[in-house]
Amino acid sequence: MPEAGDVVARAERYLAKLAQDGPSHEALRRAAVALVRGFALAEEEALAVLVRGYPGRVSRSELLRQVRGAARSERVGLGYLLG
Repeated sequence: MPEAGDVVARAERYLAKLAQDGPSHEALRRAAVALVRGFALAEEEALAVLVRGYPGRVSRSELLRQVRGAARSERVGLGYLLG
């Protein structure tokens, strides 16, 4: 199992690629799902990664809403991006 710091670093690199397209609603949803479900980050950790990935471009409350929605989603398996 990868160490927590390695997972966060991988998640940040993944988000950097997604964030290139801008903060559309769909892009934010996909990013939140990737962080919370794909990389299995805790909500607080995923929020911190999103805040760093979209500095000043999206409100913290919108990012938190996306993270909480992703945490409730069961459409994809937990940890699907860790393999």
